[in-house]
Amino acid sequence: MATLTVELTDDLRAFVEEQSAREGYESPGDFVAEIILKAYRRSERRRQVEQLLLDGLNSGEPTRLDAEEWASIRREVEERLSKERGNVA
Repeated sequence: MATLTVELTDDLRAFVEEQSAREGYESPGDFVAEIILKAYRRSERRRQVEQLLLDGLNSGEPTRLDAEEWASIRREVEERLSKERGNVA
């Protein structure tokens, strides 16, 4: 694991120390590392979504869908998300 030194104002340092203690982190460094990890994961998810959108745009001629087809797609997406979240109905 690599080490990174960050300079903070006194107010930010106090905030980081307070939050890390309040949220049960072993150290302020662990708290900061978790924030960075969350930002990294968000960035990766955004990149994946952008790639999927580009793949869709480049997948060929568009197909028109009627209201019933869109409703069916929405139901399928909602079912998949529910299963992924453990809310199996």
